Amino acid sequence: ATEADKYIKGRWIKPPGVVFHAYDPGANLTDLRGDPSAPVDLALDVGDQAVVLFGQLRRATFRDSRGVAYQDDALTIVDQILPRGVSCREACREAARRGWHFGPRSAIAVDPTIRRDEIDGIRAELPGLKIVKRSRRGRADDVEAGYAAVNRALRDADGNVRLQITRSLGSSGGLLAALPKLRRSPSGKVHAQDKLDHPTDALRYLVQHALPLRSGGHKVRARAR
Repeated sequence: ATEADKYIKGRWIKPPGVVFHAYDPGANLTDLRGDPSAPVDLALDVGDQAVVLFGQLRRATFRDSRGVAYQDDALTIVDQILPRGVSCREACREAARRGWHFGPRSAIAVDPTIRRDEIDGIRAELPGLKIVKRSRRGRADDVEAGYAAVNRALRDADGNVRLQITRSLGSSGGLLAALPKLRRSPSGKVHAQDKLDHPTDALRYLVQHALPLRSGGHKVRARAR
């Protein structure tokens, strides 16, 4: 929505201090806890403050700027675990024991810098899951593209919400604590902080996999008459 104001409507937009400026608890939090029989996708960010997120995709109805309804994917973050002081393999073992269902198309989205031994640990504890590792090619704008994908999923230019998070995750730690706190400096650089970076990085990996932005960036075209 913010980028539409800037690039399409030509409005001057003050750079937001909060990275996830589209986040609105009233719209993006839900009481739904997910369907235990439906498959989940995972996102994993390893380290001392490791995070595993569980997300479920579903089809939902949205409306474009003319009010025309269409079907698209929506994502609900239904669970998280916050392993502390354990290896990647142990974190994956804990995720496997969580009780969620993995389908034939289930995937785990991971940090592009993940090590080979950590990949081996994922394969040992979560066999059959497709491992999605985006290439950053050493470019900071790939991370910014992830932030844009999350903000678009939180609320797009037509007001559609594609990303929701179950309230049962709790706000004392993990994703719900980090979303409103990850901030930028006046220069625009994102402040690095482990307790905030890991859950938001995991969310970024999962959204870029499940709800990717259209390739090629913004596209402006004449409206059909």
